[in-house]
Amino acid sequence: MAIEMQLHLVSISRVEELVAMPWVEVLLSMEKTHLRNIRPAIDSELLRGFDIDNEAEILDWADKQKLSDTTTVFQTIHNSWENGIITLKEACEGLLHFIKWASIGYWKALEGRAYLYLEPLMNVDSLSIQDLYEDEIWQQVRKELPSIVEKEYCEKVVLAWMKMRKEMNETLDEKSDPRILSTMQSHMRLSGQLHHLVSRWLEDDDLRLIIGGEHISFENWTFGNVPFHQIITHGLP
Repeated sequence: MAIEMQLHLVSISRVEELVAMPWVEVLLSMEKTHLRNIRPAIDSELLRGFDIDNEAEILDWADKQKLSDTTTVFQTIHNSWENGIITLKEACEGLLHFIKWASIGYWKALEGRAYLYLEPLMNVDSLSIQDLYEDEIWQQVRKELPSIVEKEYCEKVVLAWMKMRKEMNETLDEKSDPRILSTMQSHMRLSGQLHHLVSRWLEDDDLRLIIGGEHISFENWTFGNVPFHQIITHGLP
């Protein structure tokens, strides 16, 4: 089964503002769509869920957990976990919904293809699947990628893909495989999006990287280099 990994860029100032608001006030405001004016502007080059969908995720999670507290969003989630009302996994899931609300957008790619986007920047032969979810790797990408212009980087990714297919004795003939052109275009698009995401991350001190994926437990998504389970216990980094 194909598994996707995700990189989200979130506004730390908006995260801090949101989770410091009273729990009940946030839920009521989201029901009335009154918080959309403080949500970060979407980056049109990246992916992001619709406002109504992100609000529904938060409200559905809150309704399912039936939490009631007069403190802030973060303290409500933390206290509910600490008092055994919800599990650590449930607490991390809820926090992730709120943090995603403060995202300007995200990039996603299949795990099996993600190495292609790293190959122009580092030795991928020594990398494991788990390494793709390590902040250290993406800090290295953040350091190396801006030295390559976007067009050149995209071309390097496509060349890495072509090399991989040749090594696997797979055809590059469009007549033999009609998906060749669309796959190449997909790599061009995804590498361009990744270059853009890293450029935004580098130029804006307010943006933080969240790393996760479909099969990554909510506790092990990371905010910067801090896993969510540590955020629940110790607070935002």
